[in-house]
Amino acid sequence: MKHFSTLILALILFSHVLAQKTAEEYLAAIPQLTFNPCTATQEQKQKFKEDLAALSDSAKAEIEARQQASEQFQAEHQDEVQENVLKGLGYSEEQAKKLKNADQMSDEEKMVIANQMMMNKYNMDIDDLKKAATLDTAGQRRWVKAQSTSSMADMDPEKNKSEQIKTKQDIDLRTELKFQNDKLRAGEDKYMQQLRKLDKEADSARIVLDEQLEKARKDLENCSNDQQRDQIKGHIENLMDDYCKQFTPKYLEIIEQYKGYIQKNLPEYYKLEELQIKSLEAQTGVKDPNYRKGTMPIGIVGTYINLLMDAFKYRVNDGFGMLIID
Repeated sequence: MKHFSTLILALILFSHVLAQKTAEEYLAAIPQLTFNPCTATQEQKQKFKEDLAALSDSAKAEIEARQQASEQFQAEHQDEVQENVLKGLGYSEEQAKKLKNADQMSDEEKMVIANQMMMNKYNMDIDDLKKAATLDTAGQRRWVKAQSTSSMADMDPEKNKSEQIKTKQDIDLRTELKFQNDKLRAGEDKYMQQLRKLDKEADSARIVLDEQLEKARKDLENCSNDQQRDQIKGHIENLMDDYCKQFTPKYLEIIEQYKGYIQKNLPEYYKLEELQIKSLEAQTGVKDPNYRKGTMPIGIVGTYINLLMDAFKYRVNDGFGMLIID
């Protein structure tokens, strides 16, 4: 029975691997909005939103599965990561192994190891840093310059060259990562600002609309003539329809442009994700051999799906098929 359960679990995991989709596939699978959200029937709206929700759930499950796999790998290599980070700070391998159990050490024991590292790497200890902290700005600059000169003189030339190369590589990577992130976020924000502006305009118009609807409803309550009732109902429907048609086309235009931005820049999102992974590997010294790129691009496609699900947001008369004017 145990072997059978293991086989079932393996088959489930294997089927999930086969079912994994790319961001491009998710984008291509998004259903087209082939009708006017303002005049659509409840059946059209419900079917469209159900199809979108199913795709959104699939994308979320894909991202969650990838994240769980990544978190599991990190948990399995936690000790290795911790050692590598400590060695990157200047601790020796022996010191790093000791500090893995820092929560079981006294402050004095941790201070001894920290001072050993400071003396080995910078030819100074914690007390020297405390003294430097009491200096004014000019004094601190002179102190840093003196310490740097001293450290350079004592350092092995080959080791110094190696550390300089690594430092430059780290700086270049951080610079490229920041540039790539800022570039893409600026591109996204262009459309988010347009949507916020449109929502602000719609909110202002909705205040006016609600006042008009309230007046019309009161007229409807006080009306005893069937012909006038029909006219007032028609007026109310026109008010709501005009509001929806005023803002919905612009909303659809903006998110369609946003979709085009995503399509064009998916390679850039792959690049940003790759830079983030490289940065993490540089910091931890650990590389996940099973990592599959594409989590970030799928996430950005998911953002568009969520925006498309809001295509009916300016529809006022939407009480599950029942006119709110009745």
